Amino acid sequence: MKHLVIRNLGPIACADLELRQVNVIVGPQSSGKSCVLKTACYCTWVEKRIELAQSQTDFLVGNNFIRRLVRYHKLQGYVRDDTSVEYETDLMRFSYDGGSKDFYFEWKEGRWDYHRSMVTYIPAERNMLAAIPNWLDVSLPENNIRDFMRDWDVARKATTAETEVLNLGAKYHYEAPSREDKVTVKDGLELDFTNTSSGLQSLIPLFVYLNYLDRLQYTLKEDKSVSKVYEQEKVASEEEKQMIYDSGVDVFFNNELFTGE
Repeated sequence: MKHLVIRNLGPIACADLELRQVNVIVGPQSSGKSCVLKTACYCTWVEKRIELAQSQTDFLVGNNFIRRLVRYHKLQGYVRDDTSVEYETDLMRFSYDGGSKDFYFEWKEGRWDYHRSMVTYIPAERNMLAAIPNWLDVSLPENNIRDFMRDWDVARKATTAETEVLNLGAKYHYEAPSREDKVTVKDGLELDFTNTSSGLQSLIPLFVYLNYLDRLQYTLKEDKSVSKVYEQEKVASEEEKQMIYDSGVDVFFNNELFTGE
């Protein structure tokens, strides 16, 4: 069970949620649904980061907790002086108070029961993968869109066999020689992913990536190792390394996450 409380973040006055394995959030446009999902994903990543390092020091330095949330999930202008975030699981409890700019943390009895998981945020802007054919060459900041581009690249390259996209009469596959994404629609017509409908452009990155996580990675040993490399790169970016060194958490680089051993 995960307990998340968000106050005064963007359009959210107060959100108090018990997060389970599957959660559905419904609400009007611009009511804060994405803010909740982004904060939940971020707190899950913070939990993972602290468990792997067995130290919370990195988030005690330089307002790192809220600064990284804002940068990674593009929440500039959403955070105020009265913004607060509280997160609690069986493993740990932590919170951020915007008034004091302090990050509070404590371990719980389940500290050693952590099971390492993949933490991914799939952005609404995923359509741009189809809209920009040369997206790999586009310079973007290190945020959730760039991160998902890396994850999508792993999943698409593993999907070389035609894969049914739900029951929509469409099939997707990646052509390795030409490095192109192909979609076969009704009557056997093959289209470049870029030329498909906006609905398929939104759905296919979501479906292909989730299909990879749920099934494909377990049948392709090569791709499973590639996925691990991408995850390592996300955690060990040059900027993150410098932050960790600056805060004195040198132990972070002595484990398998950074050495690859």
